Amino acid sequence: GAFWNDGVQMVIHPGAATFSSVAQRADLPLAVAGSAAGGFVAGVLFDVFLLEVAAAVLALAGTVSELRMESVDPALVAAMVGVAFGWLVTMPFLSALNGVVNLLILAGCLFGSGYLLGARGSFLCLTYTLGALFTVASVVSAVMLVIPVAGWVAALVFGAYLFFPLTNCLRAVFNISSGRAALIWLAPLAAYLLLLLLMALPALVASWAAAPNSGFL
Repeated sequence: GAFWNDGVQMVIHPGAATFSSVAQRADLPLAVAGSAAGGFVAGVLFDVFLLEVAAAVLALAGTVSELRMESVDPALVAAMVGVAFGWLVTMPFLSALNGVVNLLILAGCLFGSGYLLGARGSFLCLTYTLGALFTVASVVSAVMLVIPVAGWVAALVFGAYLFFPLTNCLRAVFNISSGRAALIWLAPLAAYLLLLLLMALPALVASWAAAPNSGFL
């Protein structure tokens, strides 16, 4: 549909002009529905990735006889299989919900960051463009994850690349310079990393103080 096509265009042609054109077609219900659909597809692909990882782990561990499965409680094995099957079945639906929630949180954070930095724009346009961009990006990333090693590296590179279209998205929606657009996403990212550091600091200090010859006391 138009939502997916807009996302593809923004990934392939991430110029500010592309985002300005896409923003004119902003439709919140379409963004929510498209993000949910994209999340579902990404969830299915992530299931495939998890199955590949599980198969690789079993292959490295050896045969069933080498694992001495005869000594394992069958009820425990059945429970583990049931939990794994339930997780695989529910993953696409949870991913669909997560896609919508993440879109609204991301749009809200970036809109608020832009407002605090003096930028003014349309929340609807921002939500739609972000939704189309990251819905396509999440599916592409999930496809890459299915491909062992090379795909995983490609997914990391692709994730780093997405900061470029994100900057142009903010530039188009808020009608600002590239530098200010980058600052809009850098500010909440820096705040998030600082919060993680502050949360982890007490544990790090305690671990250091408890270590022999730490010299803390």
